[in-house]
Amino acid sequence: MLNKKLKRIGSFVASLATACIFAVANSSPSIVRAAGNDTSNAVADLPLIEISMEDANPKETIKNLVIQNRAQFDKNIDINNVDFAKSTSEISDFDRTVSGLQAVTAKINLVYRNQKAKNGSDNSVGYSLVQNVVVKVEQNGAPILKLKSDKVVVNNGDKWNPASYISYVNDDSGVLPILQYSGNVNMNKDGHYVVTYTAIDRDGNSTSATLDVIVRTPTEVKETIEKDKKDAEKKKQELEEKRKREEERKEASDDLDSRGSSNPLRGGGNNPYGGGWSNCTFGAWQAAHDRSGVNLPNWGNAGSWIANARRTGYATGSTPRVGSVVVYSHHVAYVTEVSGNRIHIVEGNFNGHYNERWVSRYGTGTQSLRGYIYLK
Repeated sequence: MLNKKLKRIGSFVASLATACIFAVANSSPSIVRAAGNDTSNAVADLPLIEISMEDANPKETIKNLVIQNRAQFDKNIDINNVDFAKSTSEISDFDRTVSGLQAVTAKINLVYRNQKAKNGSDNSVGYSLVQNVVVKVEQNGAPILKLKSDKVVVNNGDKWNPASYISYVNDDSGVLPILQYSGNVNMNKDGHYVVTYTAIDRDGNSTSATLDVIVRTPTEVKETIEKDKKDAEKKKQELEEKRKREEERKEASDDLDSRGSSNPLRGGGNNPYGGGWSNCTFGAWQAAHDRSGVNLPNWGNAGSWIANARRTGYATGSTPRVGSVVVYSHHVAYVTEVSGNRIHIVEGNFNGHYNERWVSRYGTGTQSLRGYIYLK
């Protein structure tokens, strides 16, 4: 900023058309010095400072240029020892939004780098001055548009307000330019978005600026979402398992192909069980004999068939096979067909008689599965 044009205009008063500027030009700048300072080097003419409307901190620029200018003729200012950053100023009658010439008063308190104050602290005030200057505010023709930053990070779920990221917008016509925004920001989806801001004046001149927008979900929110997602998945799985169990129970209880009969398809053999088809053990033994030609041993009650079959050398398992004997907690039957999770069985003692039906491979609804005996 210190390389701005700084001009001396000794006859500037005659060139100005306004009485206000004329009055300022005819007043010599006053100098307020610290105790013991000489005021004999007051300057009669006014400096001209040129400032761009795009200057981010025009008052700071005016302060620095006034100090530099004053040091050219004021021997009380040690320009090489001035701390520009810590020197303070009050700039009055200045409007950065208005282009053209302005009469401005700068009140400056200088701070030196290597001077000790009475209390021993560094950078004490060494000199104060008041300087009248003429500031020329220049406009480049296009509107001025400045954003607060070129990148922002926002939280997922927040409300998007593009206007809140504009720092400054102006036009030398005195009429605020039209603002336009392009680029969509989805505040409900994490990601990187680009928003373009465009300021257009009444003559069609435009200035654009871009803003990178990062939408992110805070860690604690992510953890909550992940937990809710897992809980929902778990509940869904539990419901699906429950549905399958209910379906299997329904299938087990439905007699999809039930044919009650007092007469088996065949007969014969030396069945060790009495009671005929009103006895499930009789029915399973007889079906195995009639359909597979196997004469099974006497394995006792239905619930003990699995254990006794193993002891007599028969293989057992949990997978149904055609020609196997299915053993339930208190029931046995012969498997004639397998279709997915359903099996077709021939059984005795279904309501006291011979029967055929489709049931679940996992049980009948009233009887739980113990396993399958694979016939030799």
